[in-house]
Amino acid sequence: MQALVLTSIQLRDMLTEAAKQGAALAVQELRADLLQAPEDVTLQTLRRYLADPASLSNPREPAGFNRRQVASPNPRHGS
Repeated sequence: MQALVLTSIQLRDMLTEAAKQGAALAVQELRADLLQAPEDVTLQTLRRYLADPASLSNPREPAGFNRRQVASPNPRHGS
């Protein structure tokens, strides 16, 4: 069994570098999202909806409305 011993400064530096790399990746992904054409965003949204209709909320439904609960009532509650 091998062990790696780090000083608190080394650990802090490693964590700082990992955080910088993670932030850089997040910014890169956000920039890519911003550069997408609106049609592509709409297409992705429609594909996500087709895969799982409950993944998108319907603005016409009241807040807290759960389509799955209405569509499939819980038999234990006598519905």
